[in-house]
Amino acid sequence: MQVDTVAKRKRLNNIYTQVAIEEKWPAATRYDQVSEWTFTCRVQNPSGLSIHDACSFTYLDYAGERITDETDDEDGGVEFDNRLKNADALLGLLDGQRLCSLMKGEKVGKVWAIKDLGNMIQEMQKMEGSDKPVYFVISKWDIVEQSYSLEQIRDRLLEIDEFKNLIKLRNQAKSTVRLIPVSAVGKGFAISQPDGSMKKTGELPKPFQVEVPLACILTDKIKQQIDEILEKHKAEQAKNTAEQAKNTEVKPDIGSFDWLRQLFADGLKVSPQYSGVKSYSGFHK
Repeated sequence: MQVDTVAKRKRLNNIYTQVAIEEKWPAATRYDQVSEWTFTCRVQNPSGLSIHDACSFTYLDYAGERITDETDDEDGGVEFDNRLKNADALLGLLDGQRLCSLMKGEKVGKVWAIKDLGNMIQEMQKMEGSDKPVYFVISKWDIVEQSYSLEQIRDRLLEIDEFKNLIKLRNQAKSTVRLIPVSAVGKGFAISQPDGSMKKTGELPKPFQVEVPLACILTDKIKQQIDEILEKHKAEQAKNTAEQAKNTEVKPDIGSFDWLRQLFADGLKVSPQYSGVKSYSGFHK
């Protein structure tokens, strides 16, 4: 994986160093900070040392307050909403500590479910195209899994009407929805404190499944593109059969992979909302 500029690479390395070594955590993203990151996925030739660019994607990072807080930034707000609507996929980041509070029936968890999650779902509903994938990513899984399973978290989320309705509509549209647990630091790196803060233990980070959401986006988009091509050729074949009143075999011409090159020609746009692979690719409750 390679970021688009040297300056951004250094910035990411500095942030990771602060997380791993320093006592304090990096500062949260400010409201006025909206940064765009372009990453290129690279693969190495198994028979040699040459490295080739496979695909690229653009990640839009912003403060969660842009989703939940009232502001007078109308012009910037319109532009920001347009960026979300035109994204190829949405990552909804679910705070693990808030989820634990919700599971316990605590007030802070209920407020999170109504305010943060509610606003997040409303933004997702604005997204252009109901067939675009949505990924709910549970952060701080190293904390959550000490008390709850992924099935328990899923079932509790489905008790929230807004969340359940979103899943239902996406399922009806045959759109991919996944629930993916991740941990940026892994087990044993930090301990939850009574005041809600996280205290570092001195262990080195051991990230868990942080690459899975992006890997799912890549495979889901490719599958979606293949399905669209096959459906198009199926419709064309039916049309030709009806018009010519005879059997006409129309084979999908996907051997050249022109569709794949077109898919990634401009890069994949991804926006966040505020061991095998652990995830749910469908919700049916």
